[in-house]
Amino acid sequence: MARCEHLPIWRCAMDLALHMETAVAGFPRVHRYALGAQLRSGAQAILACVMRSAPPLPVSFPFASAALAARSRREVMS
Repeated sequence: MARCEHLPIWRCAMDLALHMETAVAGFPRVHRYALGAQLRSGAQAILACVMRSAPPLPVSFPFASAALAARSRREVMS
């Protein structure tokens, strides 16, 4: 989640999800479990789409790069 929290679209989608939760809490019982569930799942689907479309975090493997560097030095020396 840290990879998309800085995006403005993430903040807007989170605000929408929170707004839906507070709005649904005020619905009558009949609508809370039918219409309210659809509104909540729609807001959560938007958040999921934002997370899927966010750029991946850079991954570094310091041990793997050190091993690769050592192997390439051995190959150059031989």
